Amino acid sequence: MRRTGRPTARSAPPQAGGREKPVSCDAAARAGGSEHRGAGRRGGTRGLRRGLLLILAGSLLLPARSLAGHLPVIRDAPPFTLEASDGAQVRLADLRGKVAVMAPVYTSCTDTCPLITGKLALLQRRLRERKLLGREVVLLTVTFDPERDTREVLQRYARGFRADPSGWFFLRGTPEETRRLLTLYDVWVRPAPDGEFDHSDRIFLIDQAGRIREIYSQRLFSPESVLDDILSLVSERIR
Repeated sequence: MRRTGRPTARSAPPQAGGREKPVSCDAAARAGGSEHRGAGRRGGTRGLRRGLLLILAGSLLLPARSLAGHLPVIRDAPPFTLEASDGAQVRLADLRGKVAVMAPVYTSCTDTCPLITGKLALLQRRLRERKLLGREVVLLTVTFDPERDTREVLQRYARGFRADPSGWFFLRGTPEETRRLLTLYDVWVRPAPDGEFDHSDRIFLIDQAGRIREIYSQRLFSPESVLDDILSLVSERIR
């Protein structure tokens, strides 16, 4: 059975998601209120002041998207040129003007990778319903096992998930190109004794200007919430 590495602090940086549940203002207010009640009449003013401070502290912990109304820019997405399963060359620069969701996987994985790809298939359905797939948004599945994941293997894998070739591309590079890509995107992959891989599970949301705006883990990659993030970027009309 394939072993899957668990995400570490390195694979899920605080600035990369805003997905951690913030301290809510309601919870802070309740905490302040209970302390207020316990303080009695004399401590009322002090308890109220402390409660207000807790509310303020909670608001400061809210994700940047809540305060600014949009996804924050994490950093520029490192450029790449990879081969698609149909033999075409795909460059990140060629995708400017479109939102891209990029997921590194390998096709013989029996654990995390099929879960990620299955969620991308659900996201593809939502994008097609809104007529965004291929026009405004592309999905990128990038293998980090190019020696086994040939073009033919990637084609079979894509058919298994009913991928629409107009907007969902399955990409591979040479072993050297793949190592460089993984390093640039801070994705760790280690060979396991059984011939499989331990690896992180990072999925990248890249905006129309080639900037990373979100990094998800498989567990937190919900097609509906990702669609909301995509719609947010599409509405920005970045060019």
